Amino acid sequence: MQYMKLQIEFGGDINEIMIPYAGDPLVADLMVAVEQQLSVPADTQRLVFKGQNLHEFRDQPLKFFGICNSNKIRLVGRKAFIKSQN
Repeated sequence: MQYMKLQIEFGGDINEIMIPYAGDPLVADLMVAVEQQLSVPADTQRLVFKGQNLHEFRDQPLKFFGICNSNKIRLVGRKAFIKSQN
Protein backbone atom coordinates (compact mmCIF):
# COMPACT_ATOMS: atom_id res chain seq x y z
CA MET A 1 0.00 0.00 0.00
CA GLN A 2 1.20 3.49 -0.86
CA TYR A 3 0.38 6.84 0.71
CA MET A 4 -0.10 10.33 -0.68
CA LYS A 5 0.48 13.26 1.66
CA LEU A 6 -1.58 16.41 1.08
CA GLN A 7 -2.05 19.70 2.88
CA ILE A 8 -5.64 20.56 3.71
CA GLU A 9 -6.46 24.20 4.48
CA PHE A 10 -9.39 24.19 6.88
CA GLY A 11 -10.56 26.80 9.38
CA GLY A 12 -7.42 28.91 9.00
CA ASP A 13 -5.12 25.95 9.72
CA ILE A 14 -3.03 23.76 7.44
CA ASN A 15 -3.42 20.05 8.21
CA GLU A 16 -1.35 17.31 6.65
CA ILE A 17 -3.24 14.14 5.84
CA MET A 18 -2.12 10.80 4.50
CA ILE A 19 -4.24 9.02 1.89
CA PRO A 20 -3.70 5.26 1.62
CA TYR A 21 -4.26 3.89 -1.87
CA ALA A 22 -3.59 1.08 -4.30
CA GLY A 23 -3.43 2.30 -7.89
CA ASP A 24 -4.46 5.90 -8.50
CA PRO A 25 -6.08 7.63 -5.49
CA LEU A 26 -9.55 8.99 -6.20
CA VAL A 27 -11.33 12.10 -4.91
CA ALA A 28 -13.47 9.65 -2.90
CA ASP A 29 -10.30 8.35 -1.19
CA LEU A 30 -9.39 11.92 -0.27
CA MET A 31 -12.86 12.53 1.13
CA VAL A 32 -12.71 9.39 3.29
CA ALA A 33 -9.27 10.40 4.61
CA VAL A 34 -10.53 13.92 5.43
CA GLU A 35 -13.52 12.45 7.25
CA GLN A 36 -11.37 10.07 9.27
CA GLN A 37 -8.52 12.45 10.06
CA LEU A 38 -10.30 15.82 10.37
CA SER A 39 -13.81 14.69 11.46
CA VAL A 40 -15.58 16.47 8.61
CA PRO A 41 -18.32 14.21 7.17
CA ALA A 42 -17.90 13.49 3.46
CA ASP A 43 -21.42 14.70 2.66
CA THR A 44 -20.62 18.18 4.03
CA GLN A 45 -17.17 18.54 2.43
CA ARG A 46 -16.45 21.09 -0.28
CA LEU A 47 -12.94 20.48 -1.60
CA VAL A 48 -11.33 23.04 -3.92
CA PHE A 49 -8.01 22.80 -5.77
CA LYS A 50 -6.98 25.64 -8.07
CA GLY A 51 -10.60 26.69 -8.56
CA GLN A 52 -11.81 23.16 -9.31
CA ASN A 53 -14.61 21.70 -7.16
CA LEU A 54 -13.26 18.23 -6.42
CA HIS A 55 -16.26 17.07 -4.37
CA GLU A 56 -18.38 17.06 -7.54
CA PHE A 57 -16.14 14.40 -9.13
CA ARG A 58 -15.75 11.66 -6.49
CA ASP A 59 -14.90 8.93 -9.00
CA GLN A 60 -12.10 10.87 -10.71
CA PRO A 61 -8.45 10.17 -9.88
CA LEU A 62 -6.61 13.02 -8.16
CA LYS A 63 -4.07 13.11 -11.00
CA PHE A 64 -6.93 14.14 -13.35
CA PHE A 65 -6.85 17.51 -11.53
CA GLY A 66 -3.03 17.63 -11.43
CA ILE A 67 -2.90 16.83 -7.71
CA CYS A 68 0.29 15.22 -6.41
CA ASN A 69 2.17 14.90 -3.10
CA SER A 70 2.30 17.99 -0.90
CA ASN A 71 -0.31 19.97 -2.85
CA LYS A 72 -2.62 22.23 -0.84
CA ILE A 73 -6.39 21.72 -1.05
CA ARG A 74 -8.98 24.02 0.52
CA LEU A 75 -11.73 22.39 2.58
CA VAL A 76 -15.03 24.02 3.47
CA GLY A 77 -17.30 22.10 5.79
CA ARG A 78 -18.26 21.52 9.41
CA LYS A 79 -16.79 19.09 11.87
CA ALA A 80 -19.09 16.37 13.10
CA PHE A 81 -20.23 16.96 16.65
CA ILE A 82 -20.52 13.97 18.92
CA LYS A 83 -23.59 14.04 21.13
CA SER A 84 -22.78 13.36 24.74
CA GLN A 85 -24.94 10.87 26.57
CA ASN A 86 -26.26 12.06 29.92
